[in-house]
Amino acid sequence: MASVIIVIHPRLHRFLGAGERQAQQVRHFTPPAPLRHLLETLGIPHTEVDRVLRNGRPVGLEERAENGDRVAVFPWIRGRDSTVRPARPSPVRFVVDAHLSRLAKYLRWLGFDAVCENDIGDARIARLASEECRVVLSRDRGLLMRAEILHGCYVWATDPGEQLAEVVERLQLCDGLRPFSRCLECNALLQRASALEIERMVPTDVRQWETRYLACPACHRVYWRGSHYHAMQERLGRLCPGWGRAGPRKVEQD
Repeated sequence: MASVIIVIHPRLHRFLGAGERQAQQVRHFTPPAPLRHLLETLGIPHTEVDRVLRNGRPVGLEERAENGDRVAVFPWIRGRDSTVRPARPSPVRFVVDAHLSRLAKYLRWLGFDAVCENDIGDARIARLASEECRVVLSRDRGLLMRAEILHGCYVWATDPGEQLAEVVERLQLCDGLRPFSRCLECNALLQRASALEIERMVPTDVRQWETRYLACPACHRVYWRGSHYHAMQERLGRLCPGWGRAGPRKVEQD
């Protein structure tokens, strides 16, 4: 039986059991064992780890641990390059656990491609993440431990609004916003539509004052700047302070 010392960054302590939340852990194992496996036996999904040092040397998560190793584990830290995975593709795209459907709608509101299906299972989530280079958002640690998931984020908040703020901050999404450009229900990109095209789909009183509309080519929902629009703009300003200082961006598609 071999053993390693694992030094865990404080931001990862909350993944540990209540009696194990100390900076240094001793783990016993039977070689060979990848570092990813040792970390996940502690309850830390590999998607939450962004940098690993083995005896002071940067290594990947599939590096095999050896008896007597000292391993330091870090989450994402601004300004540091990851040692365990390539940078996220840009623009970032998501696949969202069905239990976070409100979060998925909020991300679509910001303009992000966010797949979320009622009957989606772990296998399909993992496949979409792998094949389409999507970031998985979930509160299921077991899902985020699937080896085929390269990029993922465990969402701690339970309130959808707080979940959105958490994801925007952690993944630094403010530079990629394109609000009001996607259908909140089906995720498709919206298209400009004339008042004539949507005449039967919009209340008469709305057509008396609104002339600009966006329509979903997939589910045929129609969007316009109703009373909620300014409230959403204010919320956007709180999520990403300074976002609108250069002037409000267009709601319509270019």
